[in-house]
Amino acid sequence: MENNISKINKFIVCIEQDEDGAFVGAVPAVRSCYAEQQSMLRNSQQVLRLCLRNS
Repeated sequence: MENNISKINKFIVCIEQDEDGAFVGAVPAVRSCYAEQQSMLRNSQQVLRLCLRNS
């Protein structure tokens, strides 16, 4: 029987709004992991997955 247990990680995402109104998010625990977009939460999750996969 195959075990389908996923590991759950928690990361802090720092989100700020820039002078143009766009949101910029960064994950301090993962170097060079940041996103910029109007839909910040979904974009940050996708960028974090890519950063972790590539590190």
